[in-house]
Amino acid sequence: MYNFYVTTPLYFAGNRPPGAPSWGKAHKDFQRRYFNRWIHMDSCSQDLPYGRNRVDIDPAVKDAWGVPAARLTHRFSEADHRVAETVMDREVELLKEAGPSRCGATRIRRAA
Repeated sequence: MYNFYVTTPLYFAGNRPPGAPSWGKAHKDFQRRYFNRWIHMDSCSQDLPYGRNRVDIDPAVKDAWGVPAARLTHRFSEADHRVAETVMDREVELLKEAGPSRCGATRIRRAA
């Protein structure tokens, strides 16, 4: 787990807590009030190796010099999602121990 020690106002503006205003005067007021009082925790976890996740040569795509391009094929498994959810739950737990006025998590969107 890590947090972003250096956050720009632009990044903060695009990374709103749930329910925070995202436009107009209310957005600007929110920016002014909370920009220096905000922490974003992030983490990364390794996904499990699966044969369907691979790098190969794309037969249809070439770069500007005619060299075939690499193609990345990847899909998270249900286990990968469970690991990520567990880590996010732990992050929220840690943050709540610090006594914030608001705390939440942005959940991973699962592919259909």
